[in-house]
Amino acid sequence: MATSLLAHSARSLGAVSFTCADGIEVARDFGDPHAEYRALVERAGVVDLAFRRRIRVLGRDRLEFLHAMLSNDLKRFRPGQGCHALLLTVQGRVVADCIVVVEEGCILLDTVAGRSDSLTRTLGKYVVADDVTFEPIGAKDHAIGVLGPLAAAVAEQVAGGPPPEGEPYASWHGELGGVPFSVVALPEPRPGGFMFVIEEKGAPSLWERLVRAARASVGGLPAGFLAFESLRLESGQPWCGLDMGEDTIALEAGMERAISFTKGCYLGQEVIERVSSQGRLNRRLEGLRLTAVAGPKRGDKLYHEGKEVGFLTSVAHSFKLDSTLALGYVRRELARAGTALALEGGKGLATVVPLPI
Repeated sequence: MATSLLAHSARSLGAVSFTCADGIEVARDFGDPHAEYRALVERAGVVDLAFRRRIRVLGRDRLEFLHAMLSNDLKRFRPGQGCHALLLTVQGRVVADCIVVVEEGCILLDTVAGRSDSLTRTLGKYVVADDVTFEPIGAKDHAIGVLGPLAAAVAEQVAGGPPPEGEPYASWHGELGGVPFSVVALPEPRPGGFMFVIEEKGAPSLWERLVRAARASVGGLPAGFLAFESLRLESGQPWCGLDMGEDTIALEAGMERAISFTKGCYLGQEVIERVSSQGRLNRRLEGLRLTAVAGPKRGDKLYHEGKEVGFLTSVAHSFKLDSTLALGYVRRELARAGTALALEGGKGLATVVPLPI
C-alpha cells in the first residue's frame, strides 16, 4: 500500500489515524470526525484526494475518439469545461468512471487509482488509425479537495480569482510558489466543491495553504476519509471498484447523470438504450440504513422472506443519520423507501432509504 505524500503534513495538522483508500494510505481523521463532517456540510473541509489519478490524452483526434468511446457528449465542451463520463464494455458494464477536463492541447481523464490502468488499457485497445496517445500521470501530481457550501470562498482566496458560477466541472489554473496547479469544480459529493491538482513537489505547500485559508476565511477544517466517506454515501455517489464495475450495468448503479441519451453511438450504447427504453433492470443501487448490526461489511448479503435479494457494496458511519449507512444492490421490486431487509448471519436489519440524504 502506498502512502499519501501528504501524510507528514496531515500528522502536523493533527491526524491521529490513517486508513486505506483504493490502495493509498490517507488520514482517517484529525481527532474529531464529527466536527470534520460538519465542516464539509456547513462550511468547508480540506480533504486529501491522493486516491485520484489522471491520464493526459493527446493527439489531433483525441476529442473525436473519446466522444465515440465515452458515455457523455464531449463535443459540446470547449477548454475550461468538462463532465462526468463512463467507459463501458460493449455489454454496457462499467470499466471506469471519470471526470473529463477539456484543456488547450489535451483532455484529462481523472479517475480513482484502482481504475486508472483499466481505463488506459481499454481505451488503447480501440485505437486503430487515430492520432491519439495516452499519458498516465500516475503519482506525478496530487489532488486535494475543498468541499462544502463555502468552498468557493476558499478556492477564490487560494486561486486568486472567483470560480465560474453554476458550471459543474468547469476548470481553471493558478500558481503557488512558482508551481502551477489546476482547479476543477465538483458537484459531488454534495454539497460539492473543488478539486485542486498540483505537481507532487507543490502538494504539501498547497495543502497547508488551503487549510489555512479554510480556517481563516470560513472556519473550515482539514477533514479525514471517515468524514468524506460519510458524505459520499449520503450523496449516493458510487465508487468504481466498490459499488460498480464490470459486473454492473451502468443504469443499475444510477449513473444516468454521466450518460448522454442524445449523442448517438458510444461503447455500450446499444445495451444502455435498450435497458433504458424497456426498463428491464433486475436490481438497483440503493441507500440502506443499518440497525442493530454486528460488524456489517462489503459483500454481506440481504434477505427478504428468507430469499437472497441483494448485497452491500460500501459501509460507513453516517453523521447525518447517526447510524450505519450502506450502499448496496436490491432487487427492483424491493427497492422502495422503507423496505426492511435482513442482513445475513442475523447481523440486523437494512432499511431502504432514498438518496441523496
